[in-house]
Amino acid sequence: MSLTEIMIALSLFVLVMSMASKFMIEILTNANSSTFRLDQSEYIQKFSDQVLLHARRANEFVLYKSNASADRDDATAPYVDRLAVDTSTDPDTHPAGDFLVFVYYEIPKPAGQALHRKKLLEGYFLEGTAGQIGKLRKVTIDLSAAPTADPVEKILTDHWGSDAVFTDFLLNVRSLALPDGGTVPRFFYLRDSRSIIIAGQIYHASKNNITSDRRTYTDSFSFTISPRS
Repeated sequence: MSLTEIMIALSLFVLVMSMASKFMIEILTNANSSTFRLDQSEYIQKFSDQVLLHARRANEFVLYKSNASADRDDATAPYVDRLAVDTSTDPDTHPAGDFLVFVYYEIPKPAGQALHRKKLLEGYFLEGTAGQIGKLRKVTIDLSAAPTADPVEKILTDHWGSDAVFTDFLLNVRSLALPDGGTVPRFFYLRDSRSIIIAGQIYHASKNNITSDRRTYTDSFSFTISPRS
């Protein structure tokens, strides 16, 4: 073979291999995207199953603007840190927050005990700057060994940095629910006193931008729970 023929053959070989490589990368990228979507769907399903179970079993729920101490530490009635629909002023104003706590009572109530004592707190909060991509975490405070009648705010303050157990639940999540009259989206929207809309968006990466890059696609979700109160 002449040198020219060899060079033409090598050029064709390189071209074919380049096209084949791009094709394989496309296949692997699509497979990775599909796998991630399936995984994320499982995580969302697990999360929704858990909060729906808490909604049915918990004796009380409390919603706060965030998990920051200043937004959950007022332990004096009427507990102004708690978000609620104020029907006395404007029944169409619905607040939203990033920290939802389910409260379990000691059942049955001991004889002579004026108030139900609390034996377990399970909370979910979106960590990070409000309206930005953050991490959805769960906090568990087990009081079964020593139930208390203290307000939820005092329990959170006393146990947050000591025996509270934190679990990472969903990574790279952004809240989507806008409170009425607000501009910063939150994760939990209080539709009424007995109904909460949970709306969020999962990012494959920690980028908050619009792009066709598969590494940053999103998966949105929204569902409603009706906790006991």
